[in-house]
Amino acid sequence: MRKYIIFKAQSMSAEGWENRMLAHTGATTDILCEYYDSSDEPLPQP
Repeated sequence: MRKYIIFKAQSMSAEGWENRMLAHTGATTDILCEYYDSSDEPLPQP
């Protein structure tokens, strides 16, 4: 089973917000990491 997993910050002002700026707009995002998983493992727990 394929899964697209997105890890997000709880708040836009959470630690490291300076590193989450989008290069083309300069806007910040709450997305920490995107991960594609094709294994048959269960979804990770938060």
